[in-house]
Amino acid sequence: MNKKLKIFFIILIIVSSLGLVYYYGTVFLCEISVKCKDCDQTSQSEKESKENNFYYGYYTCDVSDFNLKYNTEKIEIGNIWVEKVWRYNTDDCFSDDYNIKVINNHGYNIVVGFKKSADEFLFDFIPLINNIKDNTNGGIEDSRKTLRYRRLPQEMKLIVVERNPDMNFGWTKEIVSDTLTLKLIKNE
Repeated sequence: MNKKLKIFFIILIIVSSLGLVYYYGTVFLCEISVKCKDCDQTSQSEKESKENNFYYGYYTCDVSDFNLKYNTEKIEIGNIWVEKVWRYNTDDCFSDDYNIKVINNHGYNIVVGFKKSADEFLFDFIPLINNIKDNTNGGIEDSRKTLRYRRLPQEMKLIVVERNPDMNFGWTKEIVSDTLTLKLIKNE
């Protein structure tokens, strides 16, 4: 083998190796940047949900505001909107569809908006569907509670639970103080 051909093969091997390292390194960095692959997401606002065509409808509530009974706070109920569950398409980092929002087709997000007057959390909502408590939808954000269901109930209740004002108990012995009734209105 002549010297030029050897140099050509060495350069070819080096360039190929660098290309493979670059490709797999980029894929690795892309994959670790995905915090939750194929995880269900919720839009940040009703407007964003409508813009992305995930919006489904809304629920009406039998009250627009209420006062907590065992703590001094007034809660105003805002919009209660529904969207189809969606996710980011994180399958192929080099695809044009990467981080495109796509519908998962396996459920709905119900977003209960509210305004509270205190900085700390003194209440939570526990869904009640067909007289069965749903403790799987825990957690509450600063101005909304998100519930996720496979099928939408036409009517549901939200039990308002308050932190016990007796500091010896707090959230370990919460107090039921009210019940809200929600009715589904589908977007036409």
